[in-house]
Amino acid sequence: PPSYSDPSHPWAIEQQHEEEQIKENDDDDDDKEEVLPPYECTVSRVGHVHIKKERENQDKIAKKRTWRKLYVMLWGTAIRAYKREPKINQHGEEDKPIWSYTLQQAEAGLATDYRKHQHVLRIRIHNGPQFLFRCETERSAVLWIDAVQAATNICQDLDVRPMPEFSFGRRQRRNRRRQQQQQQQQ
Repeated sequence: PPSYSDPSHPWAIEQQHEEEQIKENDDDDDDKEEVLPPYECTVSRVGHVHIKKERENQDKIAKKRTWRKLYVMLWGTAIRAYKREPKINQHGEEDKPIWSYTLQQAEAGLATDYRKHQHVLRIRIHNGPQFLFRCETERSAVLWIDAVQAATNICQDLDVRPMPEFSFGRRQRRNRRRQQQQQQQQ
């Protein structure tokens, strides 16, 4: 049989053409991998919330423990509070927040031990303060808890992330029983 390495042979030309196409396709794939998708924040929550600072840290109770209505912005893995909704000035700068914390290793849940107001949740910042958030509705409180827990979960490396926690359940049933009992008493 003829030698395939002979450049005058027609099969050798077809084989070279196929090898060139394979190399071109490999180069195209490398270019596609370098382009990253645009960033999209999937964890966000904003709104006016009544906030009370319970603790400065784990050992120290806060001096000023009054309720304040603040505009709270949870964006990605950070939570910030403003006196009013932040606006961007002509220089492209946003208003400075009153406080800002990372949600890495933070904890959030319903404050079942706080009985003065309804729909109160507690947020503990790791090595930082502890806040009570008072929401208008139970749905709003659950959405805030879910947003904080989602932000906390995405802060950590994939190898050490815990499974997501879901906060709904027993509280709704207990509230329904209380409402039914109150209606029966009236």
